[in-house]
Amino acid sequence: MLNFLDLFILSFIISFFYLVTPNLSIASQEYFRPTITTSVSEPSSSSSPWTLFGGIAGGYSRIYSSSYSESPQGAQYLLNLDLSFQAQHWIIDAGIGWMNSSVAGKTSVSQEASIQTLAGLLELNPRYRINNRWQIGPVVNLAFGTDTTYAPTQGLSTNSVLIGLKGIYEIPSEAYPIRFWTQLSTNTFSREQQAYVAWLGIQVGIPIKIGGSHSKEASSSPKATASNRLSIILDPQRVFFGTSSADMDPDMQSILEDLGKYLDSNEASANTEILGYADQRGSFNYNLKLSQKRAEAVKNGFIKGGLNAAKLELKALSYLHPIDPKNNPSAWAKNRRVEIVFNSIRNPGALIEKLKPLSGEIKIKSDSTSD
Repeated sequence: MLNFLDLFILSFIISFFYLVTPNLSIASQEYFRPTITTSVSEPSSSSSPWTLFGGIAGGYSRIYSSSYSESPQGAQYLLNLDLSFQAQHWIIDAGIGWMNSSVAGKTSVSQEASIQTLAGLLELNPRYRINNRWQIGPVVNLAFGTDTTYAPTQGLSTNSVLIGLKGIYEIPSEAYPIRFWTQLSTNTFSREQQAYVAWLGIQVGIPIKIGGSHSKEASSSPKATASNRLSIILDPQRVFFGTSSADMDPDMQSILEDLGKYLDSNEASANTEILGYADQRGSFNYNLKLSQKRAEAVKNGFIKGGLNAAKLELKALSYLHPIDPKNNPSAWAKNRRVEIVFNSIRNPGALIEKLKPLSGEIKIKSDSTSD
């Protein structure tokens, strides 16, 4: 009959294969409240990728050794604090905790053996974000305290290294993200016995904010017309860009056709770059194709208005260069976008007025401004 630890290991394996199936790459509906306004660029600083998580966990330990006739096993609990750093699809946690474990069994001479482990726990855990909620990766723990090796000799101050696999299900939030985690580890460096340690836990996070955002309102003043390079980030809610979508809104199609007609008639020397982006959920190749379709939809709008296709350069960038590196619905909606860059513009002020119906963030750059 399966015991608790066997069931835990089985469920962990099933969950792992469930996580890596590709059909989970796009998982949930996204929401966006438009907050982008027409502005001269003074780029806003992105939100900090740092989050401090604290929580509690419960678990189960089982020890296999020739020193025992009946394998010691028992419950444990953990209080922990983790500093988490997020970068694109990778998350790295460094943490500290306090563990209390109590196991009982019988020695090789059938004597009762009860081992109480009180230990501090250091952790390093890099994880890969499979989609917007699931993460998985290796974990290394250094336990320091009494009886961390689970040996028959009790009451000694020892150190023990445990390695394993950790999976996390995170509920994103700008205020207090919550994550549920599970972990299976073993002390592979112990020659005396093999200990298997399983955990189930919950943590609540507090984002560590660094810096702020700044912007200036735009105008079509003579100062603005001194620039000859201009870009706009299209409002994804108004143009198309629902989850996994490249369908153009009919009103936006009409606006782009009108803009193409204007460029063909008034900015004959201009050339235009159309950059397509997706949010960070799903694989790179999937999002590359999706961002390509979105950029092509905008390009086709210009061409229908009469703009020469030779003056249009299209680039698909998948989930690269996010505006907001956070992992929440607001950030996904900002990153799911198309940016249009107009080069060699003779009259930026007039073009700004033509762009305003697109409800995007307009950036004006001079010749000396780099990307």
